[in-house]
Amino acid sequence: MSERLRIADQIVPTLAYGDAIGNDAFELQRLFWRRGVQSEIFVDEAKPEVRAFARSWRDLRAERSTAGLTLIHMSMGNDAIDEIAKLPGRKAVVYHNITPARYFSGFNPAAEKYAEIGRRQLKDLASRAELGIADSEFNRRELEELGYARTAVVPIIVDWSAFEVEPDPVVTKALSEERTTIVTVGQLLPHKGIHDVIAAFAAYRRCYDLRFAVIRFLQVTPFDVQRDEARRAFGAAAYPQGRGRAGERVPVHRLEAVPGVLVARAVALAVAGVA
Repeated sequence: MSERLRIADQIVPTLAYGDAIGNDAFELQRLFWRRGVQSEIFVDEAKPEVRAFARSWRDLRAERSTAGLTLIHMSMGNDAIDEIAKLPGRKAVVYHNITPARYFSGFNPAAEKYAEIGRRQLKDLASRAELGIADSEFNRRELEELGYARTAVVPIIVDWSAFEVEPDPVVTKALSEERTTIVTVGQLLPHKGIHDVIAAFAAYRRCYDLRFAVIRFLQVTPFDVQRDEARRAFGAAAYPQGRGRAGERVPVHRLEAVPGVLVARAVALAVAGVA
């Protein structure tokens, strides 16, 4: 008979407020606690909003890792992962997909570098992890191809009660104006198809609602990063009005100055400035 699990710690290299990976880690921790299993979240970096709920990965001692299971969340490479992999004890990987490095080429050199590192680390962990957990069948097959002996699909855990809150008054006011609103979520990267959203928006304005339509972008990375990437990649000024990241207020980007016909992909992205 196998021994009852007493400790199930998690490694989340970068813990952020309001994103899918951070929320998944917190929900897993809650499930472990309910079952009487000790569970801490160890990080290399924690954003200010969640810093109080995590500990540095350097606090994870060999005595503790040996006594339980360590779940390593992977979505990008991180310098700490190679050191964490050396710790004794049982390990499992929770794989959220790593964007292929080529998609960052020319836009974000740091992300390109760590996407490459992440894929190497993911492969290295195959020989150390007892189980590879993926949040989709697509990701599970990737783990299998990398040599993980045991794999499983476990969708991201969502606490739907978190949506039972009063609407943000700033967002509500912005969305209540007499305008058609098109909302899109994504990074400023070509494979996210933001150019298609903007081209569709331009066509809508041209055909139906030339004066009153507005497009809004919900950012998934900080505004200044997206803005700088846009200018570096396309060399054009943006028209940003707003702020925020996913989980915060919706930034509003008004494109009244954009010509009605907006179909060139590079121009569309440059004018948008952020995504």
